[in-house]
Amino acid sequence: MQKLKTILLRCFLVVFSAGWVFLFWLAGAAYLNFVQIEAWPLWRGETPINSFPFLRFVSNAFFIGCGWLMLALAFWTWIFSANVIAKDKA
Repeated sequence: MQKLKTILLRCFLVVFSAGWVFLFWLAGAAYLNFVQIEAWPLWRGETPINSFPFLRFVSNAFFIGCGWLMLALAFWTWIFSANVIAKDKA
């Protein structure tokens, strides 16, 4: 049972530490889709037929990803500094 808890905790830490990358990738992919589906036809003088708010989605995904990255960096900085302080006291 203890091994399962350890594995689950490690999986949570991996997702918490690196999950922001997925949001950045999603924002980048959505922006490229916007350029391909909406911007490119407008540049060619055509009318794009789409109702998905690409740029709002990109902005929100990037904003959430930045917040997630900030939390992950703050968490690992806290852990690292606690270990450095503990070693200095020992």
